[in-house]
Amino acid sequence: GRRHRAGAAPLPGMIAPQLSQALGDWLDQGRARRGYSDKTVEAYRADVAGFLGFLALHGGGAGGMASVAAVTVSDLRAFMAHERARGTSARSLSRRLSAVRGFVGWLGE
Repeated sequence: GRRHRAGAAPLPGMIAPQLSQALGDWLDQGRARRGYSDKTVEAYRADVAGFLGFLALHGGGAGGMASVAAVTVSDLRAFMAHERARGTSARSLSRRLSAVRGFVGWLGE
């Protein structure tokens, strides 16, 4: 069968509490308005949390909303390179980037 590789779970404290709350709110809204399934919510939560954890490591500590608002193309490229080095498939990486873009866009609304 197909082997599922979930994103590396960030360590506790790597994601600022307000970002963790915002992620939960975004996923709740996706479930309510867009009909996200439990599996989609679980995957998107892991995808965005993995990105936020990467940002914390890449940026030298748990960042808040400002760190996400200041994400650059270079940050996204570094995340993509990090994920490819971990063996993330093109399909999974595409989904992760879609989740990250959706979350970051929602934060900016």
